[in-house]
Amino acid sequence: MHNKALHTYVEKQLKPVIYELKSSGAMPKEFFDPRLLSFTYISRNIMQEYNKERDKRDIEPIRYKLASANPRNEVNRADRKEEEILQKLNQNELSKYHEHIDLGSKE
Repeated sequence: MHNKALHTYVEKQLKPVIYELKSSGAMPKEFFDPRLLSFTYISRNIMQEYNKERDKRDIEPIRYKLASANPRNEVNRADRKEEEILQKLNQNELSKYHEHIDLGSKE
């Protein structure tokens, strides 16, 4: 829910303002800054700030990744297991997926 809300905000609030500025000539048409126009960049950085707050409270960090077999940013490149899950989702064999991963002393 959080990421969907954030994505909607970026798409419906931030980007239209930037596109309007580009159209009016107030900003160069080729302007791109991921801090304003990339949902994944914004999400990842918000999650980093969130994890800093979790760390202050001695709470495990949350790992955030928008896995893709063909990502624009390599940080989101799917590993083998993620690719298998993505294939199943794309072939409608799954409609959602959730898993807790045991990392020894952590989950």
